[in-house]
Amino acid sequence: MTDVEEITSNNDDIVPEEELKHRDAIEAQKKEYKMNFHKLRELKGSIEHIQRLMEKSGKRIQSDFDVWYREMCGEKQESVGAYARMASSSSSSLEVKKGAITPLLEIKRLMK
Repeated sequence: MTDVEEITSNNDDIVPEEELKHRDAIEAQKKEYKMNFHKLRELKGSIEHIQRLMEKSGKRIQSDFDVWYREMCGEKQESVGAYARMASSSSSSLEVKKGAITPLLEIKRLMK
C-alpha cells in the first residue's frame, strides 16, 4: 500500500465517523424542532381560543353596559321630566323656594 492510499483509507474511516456524528446531531435537532413546533401549534390553538373568549366577554360587557346605561338614562329622563313639569307649572315659585334652584339648574344643564 502506498502512502497516498494509506492516508486516503484513513480519511475514509474518519469521515464516516464525523459524518455519523453530524447526522446524529442533525436528527436530534430535527426531533427537537418537531417537538417544539408541535408545542407551539398547541399553544397557538389555546391562544386563539382565549382570544375568542376575550372578544366574546368584551362584547358581553359592552352589551351589559349599554343596557345599564339606557336604564340609567331612562331614570334620568323621568327625573328631568318631573323637574320640567314642576318648573313649567310654577317656575317663579320654584326658583324662590329654598333648594329648588338646584333642580332647575340641573334641568337646564341636562337640556343642553
